[in-house]
Amino acid sequence: MSSIARAFCLTVSLLALAPSAVWAAGPSRPAVDEPVVKPDRRSTSLWGRSFSGAYLAGRHAEREFDLGTAADQLERALALAPDNLELQQRVFLLKLSDGRFDASLPHARKLVDAQDGLTLSVMRVALEQVRQSDYAAARKLVETIPPLRYNAAARPILLAWIALADQGRDAALAALESSTNQRGFLRLLALHRALINDVAGRPDAAAAAFSSLMEGDGDPSLRVVQLATNFYARQGDTEQASALRDAYQQTHPQSVTLMPEPVATGGTPEPLIRDARDGIAETLFNLAGIYYDDRELAMALVHARLAEGLRPGYPMSTLLIGEILETQKRYADALALYAAVGEDTPFAAALALRVARNLDQQDRTDEAVRVLEAFAADKRPGGVETLLALGHILRGRERFQEATQAYDRAIEQVDTLQPQHWGYFYARGIALERSGEWERAQADLKQALTLSPEQPYVLNYLGYSWIDRRDNLEEAEGLVRRASELRPEDGFIADSLGWVYFVTGRYEEAVRELERAVQLEPGDPTINEHLGDAYWKVGRRNEARFQWAHALRMDPDEKRVAAIEAKVECGLDGCPVKAARGG
Repeated sequence: MSSIARAFCLTVSLLALAPSAVWAAGPSRPAVDEPVVKPDRRSTSLWGRSFSGAYLAGRHAEREFDLGTAADQLERALALAPDNLELQQRVFLLKLSDGRFDASLPHARKLVDAQDGLTLSVMRVALEQVRQSDYAAARKLVETIPPLRYNAAARPILLAWIALADQGRDAALAALESSTNQRGFLRLLALHRALINDVAGRPDAAAAAFSSLMEGDGDPSLRVVQLATNFYARQGDTEQASALRDAYQQTHPQSVTLMPEPVATGGTPEPLIRDARDGIAETLFNLAGIYYDDRELAMALVHARLAEGLRPGYPMSTLLIGEILETQKRYADALALYAAVGEDTPFAAALALRVARNLDQQDRTDEAVRVLEAFAADKRPGGVETLLALGHILRGRERFQEATQAYDRAIEQVDTLQPQHWGYFYARGIALERSGEWERAQADLKQALTLSPEQPYVLNYLGYSWIDRRDNLEEAEGLVRRASELRPEDGFIADSLGWVYFVTGRYEEAVRELERAVQLEPGDPTINEHLGDAYWKVGRRNEARFQWAHALRMDPDEKRVAAIEAKVECGLDGCPVKAARGG
């Protein structure tokens, strides 16, 4: 039944603060911006075997996301063509992407001196000036950045933080005010207005800015809530801090491990943004989040590396970089990154979840289980979430009874059930159903709907399970119909609705709905099999056999192969096989 329901899983959303634009990045996409490396025809001796070998080896490593090897090989090529700016750009970007912050600086300086126009090299040199507290030099560099695309907001914010360090609060706020007309970036500018007032020791102005930001249109991002919660807790307003945290977690239950308790054990928490340098790093982190949200992973990575270079060891940058590395299937690099962060961090649970997820993705599931079990045994904050993650990993490996036990332990630790806990029961209900404990599974799915009645995937899972068992068909139809209203473009839910029509003998309606399901989810063998069954019942025999044969080519569950083959051979009427998903 895994093909009809989406597993409830823990995900981390480092939500951006600007509008999105779609740009898909995948393994075939280069790891950094694409400078075109052109040969220098005046020096043909530079283009012998050693240059070509190093260059081709570097480009191949880059395509494989082995950025360290790519940087080293292309640097060898650069030594033979030192005036090639395009190659200089590529080496700089690769070193920065690989986390070699200091090693990227000489290349950045050469590019800035050559006025090559690469914004990232200007940023890198400006950050070095910030590290040296030479804010006047940093300002001159940042002022040369053209206010294009996301830099339309990043540039004035960077200048504002530089001004705060060099000239004071009023100059910093004036720099921000010059960009209040940047449509789409008002929330980002408002956030940094609040942070600058906070760092400048103006808590009343900071509180007003945070209040305006939280009351604005739209759902506040995770990062905004983190920073606002930290501010209110430091001002002694623990009630407001807890309210913000709880409200966010009710609508984003997966964020628990990224929302530490507002008040640190033993007193007031440390500020998340302590000074202008932290503010600049935060700006770059925000920019990385924007690129990540737009799936521009290469740009997200280099900006996150810039933030990390200016503020080493800050967990939020580490988590974002790690997520990008995992997306690029650089699991060993991600594990090394996580290991470098000490356990004494408010985000220890989030790091444990990342390490476990990473190990599981490498088929090192038993190691992942040990990581989560060890964390849960320590009774640290986030233990419930680690048990849930343990259940998700075990369920994904079809170890359903072990998954159920992990979910049992998580639910036992919940003192008072709230609407956001619906996912706990949904996840356990799936594990129980898959392990054959239907009565318990049914109770859990009903409990999930009691806590949150309009969850379409719970409605669909319970409804389809009843349909599959030919039980409570009228109520089942109501559940899947409501799920379809909530998610009209979901092919699996459309399949459930079509199947209840089939089971209740409304074959023409079944055909229409199942044809829609196949259009929405064309690659699922079960939906194609169902459509074949419906075609057979309305007399469209050739089309039925085509759909069944098509389902066989889609790698169906082994338990279904013989049944589908029998349908292809002799249809529904002559086969001693019941026309139903499971049997």
